[in-house]
Amino acid sequence: MSKEKKRHSVFVYGTLRKGCHNHHFLKDAEFGFDATATNGWKLLHLGGFPGMVPGDIVDEVEGEVYYVDDATLEKLDRLEGTPTLYKRETIQVYIDDCGDAWVDAYVFQPSRPISEYKVIEDGIWPAKA
Repeated sequence: MSKEKKRHSVFVYGTLRKGCHNHHFLKDAEFGFDATATNGWKLLHLGGFPGMVPGDIVDEVEGEVYYVDDATLEKLDRLEGTPTLYKRETIQVYIDDCGDAWVDAYVFQPSRPISEYKVIEDGIWPAKA
């Protein structure tokens, strides 16, 4: 009897995105689609990586959704320092180029309140200088 692997949707917006230095953690993951966290999310520049935090209703963050298995999700938890540095929560993200379609996905966001960092106005990582 074969056991079906569980698939998790994960919204990545920073160093895990295509072309960024931690993307190799998703080498076994299935790319889903480009997506946007809308309805009040903003991106902060935390140094060499970003943090997605609640913002004003007009703020949004661009990213990608991947489908990962339990083992990959555990690796991502370790990478993100869950739950100490980042917490994993479920949010709704908008599927780009797909009409009015939304999906629930995990997202990693800073565990502690942070406000002293620079906002990335366009909501896209890597941030432009």
